[in-house]
Amino acid sequence: MSDYKKVDGVMIAHSLVSGPEGWETVKFTISKVTFNTGLEDSLFQMKK
Repeated sequence: MSDYKKVDGVMIAHSLVSGPEGWETVKFTISKVTFNTGLEDSLFQMKK
């Protein structure tokens, strides 16, 4: 994980490289981060 940027006061990695023993087989680049947009409070309530 690398390319950390502050988003709403939280440092978030915007780049991730994955692969066995240093081989770059998969690379993700995040262009936009948003938190909790459009989520209803009911989604976080425990079921009885």
